[in-house]
Amino acid sequence: MTPIKRVLIVQTGFLGDLILSTPLIRATKESFPEAELFFLSIPSVAEALAHNPNLAQVITYDKRGKDRGIKGFLRMEKELGEMGFDLALIPHRSLRSALLATGAEIKERIGFNRSAGFFLFTKRVGYQWGIHEVERNLSLLSPLGIAPPPLPPELFPGNEEKGRVEDFLNGAGVSRGDGLVGFAPGAFWPTKRWPVEKFAELGRLVRRGGEKIVLFGSLREKRICEKLSTSMGGGVVVAAGRLTVLESAWLLTKLKVLVTNDSAPVHMASAMGTPVVVIFGPTTPQFGFGPWGEGEVVEKDLPCRPCSPHGPRSCPRGSWDCMLGIGVEEVYAQVVKYLTR
Repeated sequence: MTPIKRVLIVQTGFLGDLILSTPLIRATKESFPEAELFFLSIPSVAEALAHNPNLAQVITYDKRGKDRGIKGFLRMEKELGEMGFDLALIPHRSLRSALLATGAEIKERIGFNRSAGFFLFTKRVGYQWGIHEVERNLSLLSPLGIAPPPLPPELFPGNEEKGRVEDFLNGAGVSRGDGLVGFAPGAFWPTKRWPVEKFAELGRLVRRGGEKIVLFGSLREKRICEKLSTSMGGGVVVAAGRLTVLESAWLLTKLKVLVTNDSAPVHMASAMGTPVVVIFGPTTPQFGFGPWGEGEVVEKDLPCRPCSPHGPRSCPRGSWDCMLGIGVEEVYAQVVKYLTR
């Protein structure tokens, strides 16, 4: 194998997928310290990799915007080809990701055997069920004879992000002595969202102890958070849509615990060392997307679970028992473990 001077990691999925690829970034850099390491991401989540000391550059591929279609694909393929990569590690399992690395003439291409483009890889790694996504991603180094130890996800908020969070909290009337609990009531897939009414009832229980509630989410989830704030009678800090990814990540470090659905905030919290209570409905932690660090999982043992790797848009049985059956008290029982610290 020729010396590896330039490495490309291809992960053009959602924010959670990107965060769970950050251990692969570190492990690759530690394995090839003299190599330049690049990461291909979609624009909407690329900001999460700012300040990462192991990356030479983040390349954005706007596959649903300016780069969509065959012309955009060929333009990106050409750009990557001109950069002269020796190795591509491809945790993303789409055919398009495999085609990009192949068209860019990257000689060594390593991906999973369950990828839609598995036949385009020079080396294939078995996609293992029942292990965490972090471990799966790290296994992409195994064909190179590298077996890195388990590494946590990581994000790197800078001083600018930290300062903006302090300003945000001051503007929201939060003082240093306030105990903060975070709620992330959103999720891309509707069936993965625990009902807002249940979150509101949980919030009322939490606030009895004097804790303040901070609501997290993207701009798309701002409406859900505002609805939740109204349901709780106000007096809640709505951070959704008002902070960047790295600012939100730093705000997570101020919490005693985050309560979230099975979505990206789980992995943001893991990256920042914040305990989480994760509510699983149609999906299950056995898919590999549970909390990596400290946390608790609340779920119902039902014969119909899991019904989808990502969560369908509607319940196939029309009952949605996996979420409606999770009571507020059982979630609160997990949250309270972290309130007395």
